[in-house]
Amino acid sequence: MVRAGAVDGPGFLGVGVDPDSNAAHAGGDRDITAAGSPARTLVVEVREDLEIVRGVRACLAG
Repeated sequence: MVRAGAVDGPGFLGVGVDPDSNAAHAGGDRDITAAGSPARTLVVEVREDLEIVRGVRACLAG
């Protein structure tokens, strides 16, 4: 998974991902920190598409 691969490099900083939490397809923000990790790893849901639409609307509204 992409998130698990992204924390391989900074693993020496204590970043760890729980494989079960990471594999869950729950929506919204969630904590996927591995047990015993000193650093928390969070998934934050973003909606870039909504921000793009807001920006386009603002430009069109003048």
